[in-house]
Amino acid sequence: MPKATFYTHVGNLAAFVCRLAERAVKSGGKVLLWADSPETAERLDRQLWQFEPESFLPHELWAHGQAFPQNVPLAVGCGSELPDVPPDTVVLNASPDFWCDAP
Repeated sequence: MPKATFYTHVGNLAAFVCRLAERAVKSGGKVLLWADSPETAERLDRQLWQFEPESFLPHELWAHGQAFPQNVPLAVGCGSELPDVPPDTVVLNASPDFWCDAP
């Protein structure tokens, strides 16, 4: 059964999301970090490159409509609709939107 966890009152969203992404990646699954805009996705991408150099998180910017990245554990994407992702993918929604139709 899918599980949803909500985090509120986060002071530094980018740093928090990086820590959460690191924890999700270390759990062994595929992770999709979802942003609300290309600018936010690029900002999160830069933050991931700078986040704790001793624990680099391999990641890739992913454009909706392209094949989901297979060679990295973390994809960063954006848009107004949650795309189809491989089963058991952890989705970290850094967007202010909530999808009512998410699986």
